[in-house]
Amino acid sequence: MRSHGIAKSLTERGADLFCLTKPGFPFDLNRYQDEYDRLARMDIVEGVDYHRVAQPRQRDFPRHPCDITAHASIQYLERAVDAFVDKFTEVRPSCVVAASNFVVALPAAIAARNLGLPFVYEVRGFWEITRDSRAPGYLQSSAGQLEVFLETAVARAADKVITLTRPMRDELVARGVRAERITLAPNACNVEDFVPGPRNEALQTRLGLDPTVTVIGYAGSFTPYEGLDDLVLACGRIKSRGTKFRLLLVGSEPADEHGGFPVTDRIRELARRNNIEDWLIMPGRVPYNEVAEWYSLIDIAPFPRKSLAVTELVSPLKPLEALAMEKAIVVSSVGGMREMVRDEETGLVFAKDDVGALSDALSRLIKDAALRRKLGEAGRAWVARERSWAGTADTLAAVACSPISR
Repeated sequence: MRSHGIAKSLTERGADLFCLTKPGFPFDLNRYQDEYDRLARMDIVEGVDYHRVAQPRQRDFPRHPCDITAHASIQYLERAVDAFVDKFTEVRPSCVVAASNFVVALPAAIAARNLGLPFVYEVRGFWEITRDSRAPGYLQSSAGQLEVFLETAVARAADKVITLTRPMRDELVARGVRAERITLAPNACNVEDFVPGPRNEALQTRLGLDPTVTVIGYAGSFTPYEGLDDLVLACGRIKSRGTKFRLLLVGSEPADEHGGFPVTDRIRELARRNNIEDWLIMPGRVPYNEVAEWYSLIDIAPFPRKSLAVTELVSPLKPLEALAMEKAIVVSSVGGMREMVRDEETGLVFAKDDVGALSDALSRLIKDAALRRKLGEAGRAWVARERSWAGTADTLAAVACSPISR
């Protein structure tokens, strides 16, 4: 969504933009194995051309036992360099911009250097830190340490670096990236795609929702650090006080290595144990173009992220969509959220990892419809003013087009 938001904005401004997906994508995805020859070498989405490079495919280069490179084999990375050199020679760009992670950025950086082209690395996250949040100890493993090294090496080799938040900038500086080479271009949202309106009555009826009952809702990924288990516990406390509401959780999680869905299972178990099973609605994953319809049912949008390295550094996209929909949002005080929400002005901020503080904030908003409206209106105005994709795209373009000094 970030890639497309930026690309669409730049294209609308008449930028001479060439969008290229990772070599082998989507040809190397298992579901496309039998359609390799029929897949298009270019997709057009809302006026943006996305070009494909069919080779190399990651699945054609399985890792050897001695290859500890995370995400892709060394052979794939070497072949990807050749693919990028060929494409850059054909296109002749004035600057190459590659987004996280190193599987794309490292080959692109080497190809750009080989051709004497400026290279900008857009660091959208630290995949190794995210993985450590799911598998504690990963950063101390050989693969984890190599991943940190490769990410750091690409960022330090880049002529310029773009990242999302001040904590992410500080992390990059701590890794040896020169501060003057780093520019912040935060996540954003197109308010035109998320227009507030009345509840979708057909959807409301299908779910059996009482229009007079407040809906607490979340739409996004079901990952452990999102804190959805804390949300269920907080809702259990609210119900025990005699307050009525419904809890709507839209989204899903990928199966783990055992084929299970641990976050979803824990949500259901906690809902049962806290006596809100009948008040919980979980429709699963929905198409992106229908998200706004589901948001129309939501009155309060909580984002109770747990305090982990990844959440203290990286800011999510989803709260911006909720703000654009004029929803009263409640967020934890992790670093990745503090730059996004002004407490008592555009939302409520509660003490991270504090279920009691979360339940108090939600209870306050359930009881105060006027406060919900005030926060929602201020939140949408702030997104429209400060967090449009157009603004982020302008920042990226300014970095890519400015003189490079090495």
